[in-house]
Amino acid sequence: MAQINRRKPYKYKVHKERCYKTPRRELDPIQRAFAVGATTHGNASQRSTAALLGVE
Repeated sequence: MAQINRRKPYKYKVHKERCYKTPRRELDPIQRAFAVGATTHGNASQRSTAALLGVE
């Protein structure tokens, strides 16, 4: 006997590429180490460190 399926078929959505609001900037390893050390061990915020390195 045939099975009756009363559910609507699921419509799969196409996954779009994510659009970032701000551009990304790669740091070289020395700048990255300085930024991580300043924010974790120092008294600097991430925003002030980014402004100092010229990321924003």
